[in-house]
Amino acid sequence: MRTITDFSSNYDGDPIRYFNFGDLDNGNENLVFHYGISSANSNVDNDKFNIFLDLEEPSSSLHLYPREFENKFSLVLSICPYYTEFVNRRFSQNSAKRECVFFPFNRKDIPSHGEKINEVIYTGQMNGTGIEEILEILSHFKNRVVSFGPNRFSTDVNVSYHQKLNLVSQSKISIIHNLIFPQSAHIEEIKKSDLYKENGAFSHLEDFIYPQLKSRTFEAAFCKTLMLVQKDPWNLIELYFKPGKDFIYFDGKDDLRLKINQILENYSEYQEMIENAFEKAINNYTTEDFYNQYILKYEK
Repeated sequence: MRTITDFSSNYDGDPIRYFNFGDLDNGNENLVFHYGISSANSNVDNDKFNIFLDLEEPSSSLHLYPREFENKFSLVLSICPYYTEFVNRRFSQNSAKRECVFFPFNRKDIPSHGEKINEVIYTGQMNGTGIEEILEILSHFKNRVVSFGPNRFSTDVNVSYHQKLNLVSQSKISIIHNLIFPQSAHIEEIKKSDLYKENGAFSHLEDFIYPQLKSRTFEAAFCKTLMLVQKDPWNLIELYFKPGKDFIYFDGKDDLRLKINQILENYSEYQEMIENAFEKAINNYTTEDFYNQYILKYEK
């Protein structure tokens, strides 16, 4: 496998910058793995087997599917099971084959699992349905809120990727959601194509949400912090972790407050769950596991 990357359209702390799939390069020039948003624009050698990794779906540009650039790739790996099914079914004749994948994590980036000095942490998007309510609840605990830009709830703004991982590792509970919160303009873009009705990712547009598997899910597991996960109509986390064994759901702001208090009062009782999630992650969801599961079979 040879790798081609272009991170010019990825933000500075994007986890994709730290996958380092090039470390797994075995010298085989017949398979080329392209990742990074702008790698979609890469020139390809049609004599090779070219794979593109898409970690951005679902997309509000549904009316542009099938995307023209996909024709040059032999395979597209997507984190969205709904787009994978939709594109394979609808555009199988004029788009690359798709396969649904997890969000990999480089085991070299696992931080030290030291003292849990924070009670709860949230990392990521600040705006969206219910996010402000979640952050207001977290403000009543010893919390860290990691964001790209300033927000009245933020404690850490625009930190590096490894600083973020350290903060997660130092926290007892990590608040997880796997959702996108589109604006009205994005929904209008999606509805430009009647095909949105056939795509399960868009079954709840009236609630201004659609699903997207987030890196924070896997980061929390690798950092040995308890995953407290917002329940939603899709629950993508269950493709990779088991509720009640690897993580806990919350459903609404009142339940979130109740669950945080219960966990903090009985934190030692959740150590087995934290270890379960870590063991599942370290044995199944590293970049090496990603290569072995999704790429190795195409090596020639």
